[in-house]
Amino acid sequence: MRKIPQLFFGAFLVVLTVKGQAQATLLKDINPGSAASNPSGFTQLGDNILFMASDDANGRELWITDGTEAGTSLLKDIYPGTANSNIPLLYKIGETVYFYASTLSGGGLWKTDGTAIGTVLVKSGFTSVTRFTEVNGTIFFEADINNNNFDELWKTDGTTAGTVQVKQMRPNSFYNSYTSNLIASPVSGELLFTADNGTGMALWKSDGTTAGTFTLKYLYNTPQYLVRPLVELNGEVFFGAFNQSGVESLWKTNGTPVGTVVFKSPYRLPATSGIKNIDNKLYFGGYEQYSDGYGEELWTSDGTLSGTYMIRDINDGSDNGSPYNFLKFQGNIYFSASTVNEGREFWKTDGTFAGTELVYDFYPGGSSSYPLTYTNTGLDKIYIVANNGNDIMLYQSDGTSLGTSSVLDLSETNNVVQFSITNLNEILIFSAETSAYGTELWKLDTSTLSSANFDKQEMAVYPNPVSTELNIKLSSSKNYLCQVINQLGQTVFVCESDALETKLDVSTLANGLYILVINSKDGKMYKQKLVKK
Repeated sequence: MRKIPQLFFGAFLVVLTVKGQAQATLLKDINPGSAASNPSGFTQLGDNILFMASDDANGRELWITDGTEAGTSLLKDIYPGTANSNIPLLYKIGETVYFYASTLSGGGLWKTDGTAIGTVLVKSGFTSVTRFTEVNGTIFFEADINNNNFDELWKTDGTTAGTVQVKQMRPNSFYNSYTSNLIASPVSGELLFTADNGTGMALWKSDGTTAGTFTLKYLYNTPQYLVRPLVELNGEVFFGAFNQSGVESLWKTNGTPVGTVVFKSPYRLPATSGIKNIDNKLYFGGYEQYSDGYGEELWTSDGTLSGTYMIRDINDGSDNGSPYNFLKFQGNIYFSASTVNEGREFWKTDGTFAGTELVYDFYPGGSSSYPLTYTNTGLDKIYIVANNGNDIMLYQSDGTSLGTSSVLDLSETNNVVQFSITNLNEILIFSAETSAYGTELWKLDTSTLSSANFDKQEMAVYPNPVSTELNIKLSSSKNYLCQVINQLGQTVFVCESDALETKLDVSTLANGLYILVINSKDGKMYKQKLVKK
C-alpha cells in the first residue's frame, strides 16, 4: 500500500483520453490531423450550439453544431480567408446572439439567429464590445471606439440606426471609464451599473437616454477592481464597495440616491467567491471583518441584517474556506471549498450548519482536486471535472457520496487546455485534447452513462461489520485506489494496491458507519456501506 503522490491541477484546465467505462467520441475533427481547432465559447441557441473554432482554410470563425458530425459546420466566414475574426465571447439575448468580430475593414458589433444569412454586421467602428444586458427590451452593452472612448455605455435594438452611445462618461479623455456590472433595477426597470467619470467610481442609473443617465452614489474612492458585481435580491440590488472609512463593505440600493446605502460594515466580499441569488437568498464567501478569526467562509443573506450570517466555518479557525462556484441542484447548493485536511473539494449546503458537508474528496487527504468545472447540465446528475491524484477525470454525481462516480478519464496528454461543457439533448458537447487530434470537438451521450461495477465474482470485502482488519480479495490483479469515507463526507483512510489480497488495518477508526469506495485503474468501481464496531 502507498499514499497517492501529489499532482498539480490548474483551475478550469483539463486534458482528454478516451478509456475506462464511458466512451466519448470525436464529434468532428475541425482542423484535420493533430492540429488544434480549440473550440470555445459554447452557447446554446435553440437545438444547436454556437462556438468559435479554427481551421487552416478559414482561420478562427463562428461554427455551429446540432450534436452530429454532419450537423457541425462553419456558420459564417466573417473575415474571409485564413485571417481570424477574433470573436472573444458570445452573448445570447432572447433568440439572438450578439458578439464582436473583426474584418479587413475593422471591428464591429455582429448578431446571429443561428443561420448564415441571419449572421450580419449591426454596426462597424468598434474595437471591443462586451457585457450585454437586456432591460425592458433595450439591450445595453459596454464598448470601445477609439483611444478617447474606453468602456462607454451603448444600447442597440439590433439595427445600425438603433445602435447608439447612451453617454460618454469621460469625453476627450485617454482614461478608462470602467463601465461594468450592468443589471436591471428591480424597482424602476432601468439600468444600474458602475462607472468612473473622472471623479471616482460610482453607482449609475440609466433609462437609455443621455439626460436620464446619472450617478446615484459615489462609492467613497473605491478602486474599480474592488467594486463587486451587482446582484438582485427581493427588490433590491446588493454589491461590495468601500464605506466612508475606506473599508470594504456590503451595500444595497433600491435604485434611488437615498436608498443606496451601506448595508453591513465592516465587511469584505472577496472577488474570488462571487455572490449568487439562489431561491431569494444570497450565497457567497465573505469576512465579517478583516480579522474575525474565521477567514473567508460560507455566508448567506435574505436581505435583512438579522438574516445575514455565516452558515459554517468550513476551514476551522482563521484559514480560508474560500467557497465559490455556487450551483443549485435538487434542493441543495453545491460549491467548491478548501479545508486543511481535505484540500479544495466538492461541498454542498441546505443553508444550515448541519446541512453543510463535504460531498466527495476526489483527491484523498490534504491535496486538492480543484473541482472548479462542475456544471448542472439540466439533467439528473451534476458533471464534475477533478484530479483524483493519478488522473484528471470526469465524474457524475447525484449529490451524494455514494452517488458520485467516475465516467471518463481525461488525462491522455501532458498538455493542458481549457475544458468547456454544454448539454444538448442529453449529450455533453466539449472541447478537449488528444495527441492524435489536438484540441477538438467531442461528445458524450449521458443517456448511456453508468459506472462499471465490479462483478460479485471479481471482488470480496469482509468482514462487515469490521473491528480491526478489513480484507479485500480480487480474482485478478487490478491496480486500485481504496477510500473509507465518514458520514461527513471526509476521507479518513486511503490506500493504493495492485495485490490480489489486501489487508487494511482499520482498528484506529472510530466506531460508526462509513462508505468504502474502490476505484480500479481500468475504470471499475465498488461501493458499499461499512460498519466499524
